[in-house]
Amino acid sequence: MHPTFPISLLDRLVASQAAMNAAHFLALPVLALHFSAVPDVGPAGAGVALGVFLAIARIGPLVTGLLADRIGAWQAIRLGLVLRSLGLAAIPFAETATCACLATAVLGAGVALHEPAVYGALGLAPEGKRDRLLMRHVQALNFGCVVGPGLALVAGWSTATIFWIASTTTGLVTLWACVQRPLTQQRPDQFTPRARKVIDWRFMSFAAALVPFWALFAQLFSALPMLVAKAGGSEAWAQSVILINGLVGFVVVPLILPALQRYGPRPILIVGCAIAAISVGLLDSSVALSGLLLLIMALSMAETAVTAAADILTARHANGRDVASRFGILAVGTGIGTALGAPLGVVAATGEPILLAILGAFGALSCAAAFALPVLRPPRA
Repeated sequence: MHPTFPISLLDRLVASQAAMNAAHFLALPVLALHFSAVPDVGPAGAGVALGVFLAIARIGPLVTGLLADRIGAWQAIRLGLVLRSLGLAAIPFAETATCACLATAVLGAGVALHEPAVYGALGLAPEGKRDRLLMRHVQALNFGCVVGPGLALVAGWSTATIFWIASTTTGLVTLWACVQRPLTQQRPDQFTPRARKVIDWRFMSFAAALVPFWALFAQLFSALPMLVAKAGGSEAWAQSVILINGLVGFVVVPLILPALQRYGPRPILIVGCAIAAISVGLLDSSVALSGLLLLIMALSMAETAVTAAADILTARHANGRDVASRFGILAVGTGIGTALGAPLGVVAATGEPILLAILGAFGALSCAAAFALPVLRPPRA
C-alpha cells in the first residue's frame, strides 16, 4: 500500500501550474536585462547571477528530489513556492552583485525543490489516470509559457514591475497550496515505502541518453533567438521564439495524446529526437526568417513530444516509489544538455562552421541514443 493524492486535488495542482509558469516566464526573460541596468551589478554581474540561478535550478534536483520524497511531495511544493516567491520579490531590491546572486540563489532553490515535488505528486496518481494528468500538466505549462511573455510584450511594464507581478502571482499560488489539506488515499498497486534502496542504473542511463536531445532543445533559447533577430532586422523578433514554442506546444499536446495511447511513449520519443536533429541540422545564418520560424515550430513540436514521452516513461518506471527523486535526475540531465548546447548555439549563430558541425553531431547522437534507450520497467522492491 502506498499513499496517493485525490485526483480532484491533482487536477487543481495542474491548473495552478499554469499560473505559476506564467509568472516564471514573465520574469525569467528579463532577469539578465534587469541586473545589467543596475549600476553596481552590470552585465558581468548579471551573467554570474543568471549562472547561479541556472546551476542551482538544474543541479539542485539531485538533492531536492530526494528531500521531496522524504518530507512529502506537498510539503516540498509549499516550500518551493515560498522560495520562488521570495526570490522574485527580492530581485528589485538587489543593488549589488552579491545581493543579485543571493536573490537568484533563492529563486533557483525554489525551482529546484518545487519542480520535482510537483512531478512527485502527479506520479503517485493511479496508473489509469497518471498519463492523462502528466499530459494536462504539459499543456498547463505551455499555456503559462504563452501568457507570461505575451503580457510582458503587450503591457510594456518596467522590469521591476514585472518581478513584483510575478512574485505576487507566485505568492497567490503559494497561499492556495498552503491552505490545501491533501488527505492521502491508499493504492495497493505500488511498492511499499520501506522497499530496499538501490541505485537505479537503468533509469540513470535513460536520463543520460536524453542529454544530446536537450542540447538541441537549448537552441530555442540560444541560436534561434539570435538568428531570428538578425533575419527579422529587430531584436523584438527574438521574443517571438518563446511565444511560438508555447503556442505550438499548446496545439500539439492534444494530438500527441492519441498517438501515445496507440503507439506508446517510446516511438514518440524517437520521432521527437529525429525531428529535433533535422531541425537543428538545418540551422544556418543564411536561412530566411520564414524558414527559421518553421524550424522553431518543428523544434517546439519535438520538445513537446519528447517531454511528454519522457515524463510518462519516468512516472511508469517509478510506479509510486521515489518519484520526485527520479524526476530530479531527469531534470539534471536536462540541465547538463542545455548547459552544453546553449553556449555552442550562441557562437554557432554567428555562422561558425565547426560549431554548426558540432551541433549536427549532437543531432546524430540524439537519434542514436533514442534508439538505444534502455527499456524502463518498474524497479524491483
